[in-house]
Amino acid sequence: MMLALDHVSKRYVTGGLTQQALDDVSLGFRNSEFVSILGPSGSGKTTMLNIIGGLDRYDSGDLIIDGVSTKRYRDADWDAYRNHTIGFVFQSYNLIGHQTVLANVELALTIGGVSRGERREKAMTALAKVGLAGQEHKKPNQMSGGQMQRVAIARALVNDPAILLADEPTGALDTATGIQIMELLREVSKDRLVIMVTHNPELAERYSTRIVRLADGHVVDDTMPFDATAVAIAGSTGDATGVGVPGLRKPRRGLRPGRVGMSWATSLSLSFANLSTKKARTVLTSFAGSIGIIGIASILALSSGVNTYIADLQRDTMSSYPITINSQSVDMTSLMGSMMGGTTAGGATEAKKADADRTKAHVDYSDIEQSEAAANAVKTNDLTEFKRYLDDPDSDIRQYLGDNGIVYSYDVPFSVLADDPDGNVINTETDVAELTGDDTGSVATSAMGATGANGMMSGGMGGLAGGAAGLGSTAAGTGSSDSSGSSDASSEESQASNFSQMTPGPDGEAVSDLTRDSYELLSGSWVKQSGDVMLVLDENNALPAGTLLQLGLISADEYTAAADAIADGKDAETIDWNVDDLVGRTFTLVSASDRYQDNGDGTFTYLADGDDNWDELRSRGITLTVSGVIRPADDAQNATISTAVAYTSQLTDQLIVHADGSAVVTTQEASPDTNVLTGTAFADEIDDATDDDIEQAYDDNLAAFGKVSYDAPSSISIYADGFDDKEAIADCITAYNQGKDEDRQITYTDYVALMTSSVTTIVNVISTVLIAFVAVSLIVSCIMIGIITRISVLERTKEIGVLRALGASRRNISQVFNAETAIIGLCAGLLGVGVTALLTIPANAVVGRLLGAGSLTVALPVRYAAVLVAISVIITMLGGLLPARKAAKQDPVIALRAE
Repeated sequence: MMLALDHVSKRYVTGGLTQQALDDVSLGFRNSEFVSILGPSGSGKTTMLNIIGGLDRYDSGDLIIDGVSTKRYRDADWDAYRNHTIGFVFQSYNLIGHQTVLANVELALTIGGVSRGERREKAMTALAKVGLAGQEHKKPNQMSGGQMQRVAIARALVNDPAILLADEPTGALDTATGIQIMELLREVSKDRLVIMVTHNPELAERYSTRIVRLADGHVVDDTMPFDATAVAIAGSTGDATGVGVPGLRKPRRGLRPGRVGMSWATSLSLSFANLSTKKARTVLTSFAGSIGIIGIASILALSSGVNTYIADLQRDTMSSYPITINSQSVDMTSLMGSMMGGTTAGGATEAKKADADRTKAHVDYSDIEQSEAAANAVKTNDLTEFKRYLDDPDSDIRQYLGDNGIVYSYDVPFSVLADDPDGNVINTETDVAELTGDDTGSVATSAMGATGANGMMSGGMGGLAGGAAGLGSTAAGTGSSDSSGSSDASSEESQASNFSQMTPGPDGEAVSDLTRDSYELLSGSWVKQSGDVMLVLDENNALPAGTLLQLGLISADEYTAAADAIADGKDAETIDWNVDDLVGRTFTLVSASDRYQDNGDGTFTYLADGDDNWDELRSRGITLTVSGVIRPADDAQNATISTAVAYTSQLTDQLIVHADGSAVVTTQEASPDTNVLTGTAFADEIDDATDDDIEQAYDDNLAAFGKVSYDAPSSISIYADGFDDKEAIADCITAYNQGKDEDRQITYTDYVALMTSSVTTIVNVISTVLIAFVAVSLIVSCIMIGIITRISVLERTKEIGVLRALGASRRNISQVFNAETAIIGLCAGLLGVGVTALLTIPANAVVGRLLGAGSLTVALPVRYAAVLVAISVIITMLGGLLPARKAAKQDPVIALRAE
């Protein structure tokens, strides 16, 4: 690397005083030599060193590098020159105190864009060369002066520079240590140019290969002059556009070409390390900056909570209690009165009890009266005609529908088989007493079943309606006869009571969003296909023992042992499952149509449960797989699944299509006058049969076979998102009923009206927007950050000089301080959001107590939190922008002299 000063002059003007530091200096240097610059203070030694190192600019003349003039060097060229070609060693070491020894040595490589692995390897090698292996994780203040100077030399050499500049490298060291450093520099000069400024002529004479003496800005002596004429000529006639600049166009020894630059990661690392040395100030600054964020976040949390509460109150209420119209509707007002012990259609029960002779024993007919009341409460709705009205795109009712729209339900008969822990195949509808073999009545069973009493106890008002509907259906069917010849099939083919369909979502979604939101997924995933089902636990992750027995999850022996223990006043043995083990459990669904075996002669035989038929039934069945395990979410408003297993509407559709194409259905439809179960005409099986009797028997057979028409749903649920829409839907139904005969009118029970009859108003919350007022604190924060950043600039002035000496650009310096303000802004934002989140805990308790709205949750939405953190970062960076720009403009020479 040929280097030459060609008639270089440099002067400094301070006020009215002008000092000529260098005056027409021409000096050439060889590629490999150890040059000592001697001279008294003020002779221009350090100025010459800074000009050679690219830290200072000459006023006139030229600095020629490898035959290329530097007159037209841009800032980026000088930065690359310092990083790739020059290595600096300073008298005061100029190590960055908040960085480790390794990080200090790596810094030049980091600025040069060297990868992390490569720069670590080179830095470790450089430390080993200067005898500091194993010291890389120390901080500079943990080392002696000699060790720190060795670190400085390692940092200067790590980028393999062509020129090493040393400014009084032994000035702050004792004699012995100084000699060690000089020995090291002499070794280094064997393959590169070393230029050292010193006041010690003895060391210069002993270790240098050449001594240049300066006085008053002139070269007064040179022990081994180098003819710079050729170099000067090359510089004056050669390309002065920057082509050939070392480290730019013609990299030396494989070093990276191109510009240098500090990544944001490096800037953040430097700033974070600096801030970590001032933890208390950083925390206080961040807290001060977070005050405005806390104010705005608190307002947003409250207003968001109130808005969500108002919207969810209506949506959840209407989603949990849609207008439901069953093919058989129940008059809940009279039915609830009878069940609560009030009067019935048969007379005043309470009055009878009051008049009873208490000296005698009497029979209580209240159970018969309640059953009769239930039967009388059942009304029949023509849902086929009503469905045509609902499906009409021009129907007035459609404009008031909610997100879930209209949901049609169909009673599709099927049974479900399961394997119990003992390996036995069981029908999940089998009575508990039968499963346990208990014919003594000690195992209590309810005639109401899961859809009756359990539904009323666990399903709230919706469960009460379902249980009552079950009662009504039972009562209405009392005394009916089976004229189709399929009496054995009737109970087996009913829809499994432990299984129910989930509310589907719009556009063919398997499950509505409201259902998903109302349940917590404990394991597995939500259903994805028709064969997937969900296992539904209660809020305590439990299911009734009888249900578990019917589903085959516990054995009959386990159930009986628990029943005996409880009967003896003891605690039953606890049985637990890992919820993950429940996922993947399978059942076999057998559709009603698959219960019939084709005899080959136009008749069919019913396949009853039993060892002789299990294999055949299972081969015909559909495998149901537990896709996930769920339980009601805390404070859920729409947790209305009242069975242990829930399936999708897709499975219902599959069963309807399957039954419609089954052999038993198609055969019966082909022979509407003949009972395919007996091969006998319906007219011959019914005494004094009328056409209506024959048609009813035919319909009963098809229903038992699983034939379901999409035009005849068993129930219709109409969802609205608000009370106004719900009232409009009710008005549309009233309008639909006008002019129709009573038996064709639609009747239903408005459960929301029953529950909210005494409610006349909804809590009206007014939120005053104070964000504009609170934003004033953000302006104060911005000013404060500017002051703090200015202080940081003053504290890190020497670090600025070091970074510039190592090749960092002005933009890099600005970037370092921008990174510092960004970190403070991030901390302030996160602190503000975090404090607000903590404040919402007592705020929720206070709001709930004052407003009586337990479901009103004050919470800062994540999107608002993210925006506020971003605003905090932007505000602090704006506040620190001006000090950062001033830092970038600092003269590196002056910055290196700062203390």
